[in-house]
Amino acid sequence: MDTIRLAIARDPARPDRRPAFKAVPDEPDDAVIDGYASVFDHADDGGDLIRPGAFARSLADRAARDIKLLWQHDPTQPVGTILALGEDAHGLHVRARVMQALRPGAEALALLRVGALDGLSIGFRARHSGRDPATGLRILTDVDLIEVSLVTFPMQRLARVHGLGPWPPTDAAETGTPEDSVAGLLPGLARLERAMTALTTTTATTA
Repeated sequence: MDTIRLAIARDPARPDRRPAFKAVPDEPDDAVIDGYASVFDHADDGGDLIRPGAFARSLADRAARDIKLLWQHDPTQPVGTILALGEDAHGLHVRARVMQALRPGAEALALLRVGALDGLSIGFRARHSGRDPATGLRILTDVDLIEVSLVTFPMQRLARVHGLGPWPPTDAAETGTPEDSVAGLLPGLARLERAMTALTTTTATTA
């Protein structure tokens, strides 16, 4: 796990005990991003169009932090943690913490800060869809949202990061708990990797 820095703690009273691992305290240069991971009623470059309400079931079934924040759709490259997800009239709005202590997170932050990267994308399974006979577009009305990624070239060209701010946030929308740390990313990543592997062997798509 070279993307996660760990410290070894020994009990001075019990030097024979196996050392315990603990996460190094959060880096001060983390950042918060705001943007749209998906935009409604606009076809993407893969021929998909997502309708309002398509994420409702996923958002009801899962907490925001259970949707993983990845680098370029790679399940082995988490870049932070999602703080809030929600649908509005425009699309799927996301607020997330990008973490400097993670190697891909540090790379993503460097690119975000100089304006070299602003793409967002989603990994999902289609639960209900239909084909528009006039345009040939696949119309998605219910999707199982698995992850949100920072990407160089989003399939949905309107899915972008619109804001980059400091961590911890200082506005009224401040979100997150002490669990939103490097150590808090460990649970669930194996499950996510299995899900992403399944995506490549089914008719699921990434937009």
